[in-house]
Amino acid sequence: MEQKHILKAEIIRALQELKISEWHEAKLNFDFPPYINKGWTGSQFFFDNQGNKIRLGLFGDEEFNNTLYKTIIELNKQGNCNRVSFVGKRDKLNHGVISISFE
Repeated sequence: MEQKHILKAEIIRALQELKISEWHEAKLNFDFPPYINKGWTGSQFFFDNQGNKIRLGLFGDEEFNNTLYKTIIELNKQGNCNRVSFVGKRDKLNHGVISISFE
């Protein structure tokens, strides 16, 4: 699952580059439609220290998007996958949990 570790590192990098510092926890889903070249959608939720939702988006850059696509393509060679999820706290991003599933 080397690709999964690379993707986690890329998600952490993108989160660390966010300029807004009020967020405490992130719950991210990246969903891929049946045809991989159609892009991705998803839900991105950010919360403050009190658990209140913060309006914030993580869009990433070209490297981020390429890593997402490469991961989902590689994992689909092993089985059906169309969702990448990440849950992590700002001060402990390395302990965040990434999961790959089929929804």
